[in-house]
Amino acid sequence: MPFVMYVFAVSAFALGLAEFVPIGLTSIMADELSVGVKTAVATVTAYALGAVFAAPVLTALTANCRCDHKKSKIVCGTYIEHTVK
Repeated sequence: MPFVMYVFAVSAFALGLAEFVPIGLTSIMADELSVGVKTAVATVTAYALGAVFAAPVLTALTANCRCDHKKSKIVCGTYIEHTVK
């Protein structure tokens, strides 16, 4: 299997983790940050909406890329950037 598939699998797992784990920890995060649960939920929702709206934009921007290697760099960089957030 190509190396990029392993990178994609790890990145997809990390992105999924970044999306779903905070929902289960919302009340704990709110307590630790001394904010209301509604504020913590709004923060997680804002992050998720950012990811949702960024996907079609990145797809449109990379649709005309002739080099698959360039697309891979953009996609991997995006996953890493969202995971680090």
